[in-house]
Amino acid sequence: MRTSHWIKLTTINLLLIVVIISPFLPGPPNRLVIGLSVFGQSAGFFGLLLVPIGIIWTIMEIVKWRNRNNENPKHAYNLAIIATAITTAIYLLLVGAVFLNVGLLTGSLCVIPGVFALKRAIAEIKKLRDTSVRQLNPVPLYLLAIPLMVFITRVYLMEPLSDYSRSAAIERGQIVIAAIEEYKNKEGQYPESIQDLETRYLDKIPGPLIMGILNFRYNKINDHYSLSFSQWLELGSLEVIVLYDKDNLRNNLTGKFAEYDYTLDLCRVKGAFASHDTGYDHWRYYLVD
Repeated sequence: MRTSHWIKLTTINLLLIVVIISPFLPGPPNRLVIGLSVFGQSAGFFGLLLVPIGIIWTIMEIVKWRNRNNENPKHAYNLAIIATAITTAIYLLLVGAVFLNVGLLTGSLCVIPGVFALKRAIAEIKKLRDTSVRQLNPVPLYLLAIPLMVFITRVYLMEPLSDYSRSAAIERGQIVIAAIEEYKNKEGQYPESIQDLETRYLDKIPGPLIMGILNFRYNKINDHYSLSFSQWLELGSLEVIVLYDKDNLRNNLTGKFAEYDYTLDLCRVKGAFASHDTGYDHWRYYLVD
């Protein structure tokens, strides 16, 4: 296989890794990186369907090379058609999810690169009809390497990076909490909104400074308050609500606040199927699907 193919394969894998882990890296909050990460994870997850094809195709290419066979057998043409059909189906499924969850414009933009890629794939498949091609075909390595690299990234990098980003956001949240408590000491009550802290107590309200964590959510209830934020895992299907609740407010809601309110994290965490300690006082994180 040519050096250019190795460079291209390495570049694609590195870009996919960056796209997938970007919501857990420092930077300005951005919904786009969350969407791209979910798209990349999903493509890699469903792309595991292509691994058996990649294995069979790679073995056949190696056998061809070892036997010094100068002809390109028909298996490459047939396997390429199957792989393209599966890839197209996966892509259409993901684009459909984008249309439903993000919107018409973004979904339409996703269609454009897919059309160009399909046209390129069809042109390359037609070339496989030429049985006189003598070089090894790099395509099966793409079918193997890309889904496996995405799988390895999800298994071995997502958890430590989500832990890192959660801790980094909590550290930023501690700055907000200190300002809230200072406000209470001086004003005799907690602020009605987080924006009340600006100018006098904070020059600017600090954000989580993690690209996949959009903001801090502050809720004042009577003479108590909570602070929270969300992370997204498992192909975007699992929400992790990270909650600061020093007064155990979530278990002592009364009156109108005791009624379920989707916008109130203190209510939502009651439906969590698991909760874990963060290592920070009064902070816990809850898994909500």
